[in-house]
Amino acid sequence: MNTRSVILRVEEQSQQRLKVVWMVVTDGRLGNFGPYSVPLQQLRADTAKVRQHLNDLVAEYNNRTYRYGPVLERLADAGAALHFTLFDGAVSDRIQATRARDWLAKQVPGSVQITVSTDGTVHVPWGLIFADDVPTKQSPLRTDYEGFWAFRYNVATQHVAMQPSRFQQGLADAAFKVVSLLDRQVFGGVKPTLPASEQTLLDALLNRPIGPAFDTDEGIAYLKQAATSDCLLNVFSHASGQDIHLSSGSLSVGDLRRHFLHPRQTTPGYQAEALLFLNGCNTAVGDLDNSFLNATAEPGCAGFIGSEAKLPDEFALRAAVVVLHGLL
Repeated sequence: MNTRSVILRVEEQSQQRLKVVWMVVTDGRLGNFGPYSVPLQQLRADTAKVRQHLNDLVAEYNNRTYRYGPVLERLADAGAALHFTLFDGAVSDRIQATRARDWLAKQVPGSVQITVSTDGTVHVPWGLIFADDVPTKQSPLRTDYEGFWAFRYNVATQHVAMQPSRFQQGLADAAFKVVSLLDRQVFGGVKPTLPASEQTLLDALLNRPIGPAFDTDEGIAYLKQAATSDCLLNVFSHASGQDIHLSSGSLSVGDLRRHFLHPRQTTPGYQAEALLFLNGCNTAVGDLDNSFLNATAEPGCAGFIGSEAKLPDEFALRAAVVVLHGLL
């Protein structure tokens, strides 16, 4: 099955409207359905509801009530509202929005790669948009949520300021650095819950140059060591969209910019790239001018993996094992 490459370009048009352009790559040529605009504040409100229901899922687990079915129904409904708003073009350009929506709905599931090109105006959990034109079974424990973009399409986000220069090139293992910032109490409390084999694997993944740091002074020192190297920054701690909480104190977006991101952009010569895995609560949520998501959407950063919601510690650490093993 051939995969269609689609670029979804979104950028702020005004304080009230978001400009949207759908572009399709066909035989190496780029065509589009024409630009349209959607209500920006409504899109942000719909996004907030999606994240609310994500946190409701976590609450069901933490409270040991496990009533996931009704929450998933609400999450799908919130995702459907987000889908509607994304194609709710202004009266003057609604025909472009309708053409793009109808074309996308006709594509075979799994056959479309959507790359969202964004200036960071709005933080949307694109994978949780729900295409409500996709039929689903209506049962309390339904498992067929094919309408979610994460299942229906291959979705990735590319911030326009990011300019990774060597996507197609491999890196020598010895030259690649790994820095892990860990909250000792959180990490130490949940690590024993892993199977012994996963604990052994995790130790091997973390004990690579430069290694793990547990407090702010050590963390800043390690960030400086890796500031001009191709590297992975791995964080496991309680966090927000603006702060990483370590065993003593915390590191802010400003700290990350000053000691790690800015040197990557100002050092002459070789442009080192970093991948950031900020494995903590709500690290992909924040203010437009003060968030990890926006801070890392610049040259010198090849990618960002964060969280849209609060995460149970044991789920987050098991995810860390899988992601780190896959990357390294």
